[in-house]
Amino acid sequence: MRVSINNLAVVLPLVLIFVSEYFRFTSPALGLYLKLFSALLMVLISFVFGKFDRNLILFSTLFLPFLVLHFFLSFSYSAASEELIRYLFPIIILFYGYAIKENYKFLFKFLIYFLILNYVAQIFNYYFWSQGINQWFYVYTSTGRVNIPAVAGVLRATGLMGFFSTFGFFNLIMYFLIDFFYEGKFKKTLMVLTVVFLFLSLSFKGIGTFLFLLFIFSNKKTKIIGITLFVFLMTIILFPSKVAFMVDNAKIRIEAYISEGNSARSESYRVMLQKTDFLIGEGLGTFGGPASTKYKSPYYDKVNFNWYGLPNLPTTDTFYPHLFIEIGFIGTLLYLFLFFVPLLRTRKIRVKYFKAILIIYFALFVDALFTYSLNNLVYLSVSLLLIPSIIYYEKEKENTDTVSSQYSQSR
Repeated sequence: MRVSINNLAVVLPLVLIFVSEYFRFTSPALGLYLKLFSALLMVLISFVFGKFDRNLILFSTLFLPFLVLHFFLSFSYSAASEELIRYLFPIIILFYGYAIKENYKFLFKFLIYFLILNYVAQIFNYYFWSQGINQWFYVYTSTGRVNIPAVAGVLRATGLMGFFSTFGFFNLIMYFLIDFFYEGKFKKTLMVLTVVFLFLSLSFKGIGTFLFLLFIFSNKKTKIIGITLFVFLMTIILFPSKVAFMVDNAKIRIEAYISEGNSARSESYRVMLQKTDFLIGEGLGTFGGPASTKYKSPYYDKVNFNWYGLPNLPTTDTFYPHLFIEIGFIGTLLYLFLFFVPLLRTRKIRVKYFKAILIIYFALFVDALFTYSLNNLVYLSVSLLLIPSIIYYEKEKENTDTVSSQYSQSR
């Protein structure tokens, strides 16, 4: 893999973001500073490269006044300042993705190597877990209790990313990127590994999203259904007690989040739907996000928010009500539209590339129903950041194919 100063500069912010996940567990303040520094580095590199998307500039300019307005509407400027930075993360990622789009080959190779490094790390994670050794991604409470990310006594795969959901999402995205764009050795092996480690993450939403996308976009639906049923039956036969536990766990989640709505997540939608003055929001840091709980937003008392016995949750675990309540209906539409600005450059894009882009958007926006993935730098760095590169790669590939065709005809 050819390495230049230019390429190293491109991936340096990503390295810092991934490293910050380690410090998020061991030294949260340092982890936060690393993320902020990586975002500033992206801004700096974007200016140095000097490549900007005019559409992105236009729609960012339209949205920013709403962001400033709702900054001053907030109950606390401290809470608003923290939330303001989080709102800017996707915008920074989009500008950065456009600036580095010509480095797509090195970026993709870097993600492949990082993926493999995660698998090596996960093998060590399993070993240390089997030996009863405490690890950096365990959650240690003030009472001395150690919370291990496990389901039915099985450690969830986290790799180097610290959180099973993020790791599962990364494998989901990489499966399709490898399928569509990887032209090197061991392609099938890499695809199998992404599926294996996605399932080992035991991220139910990630697995569900993956199976849905696989069924929609694959030409071998019958084979997929057959393999899925076979694996499911073998798992039931080999691990009946663990499967029963996971089924019960899934039922509890469905009841809490969907059928009975006994969770902060479902309560968020009640508050959103009952909000009458929906055009203008309540202000940044008011509802849903970590700043709202950190600075004890009075809005929760105002709407009689029910935490269902979990008042210490850092967020309400779902992104969209957070948007609608904080920046209003108009601000939300403008903000979400920003994510799709790259599509304005896909009018003549070929089907394979358009599929890859749709998969990234679908996975990211579905995940936001359960997490704050839309303003999480780790999620955005392995998804939204790649879309401008995919569009550029398609156009370059098309030009190369055209030149090759003309050359062949001239001969």
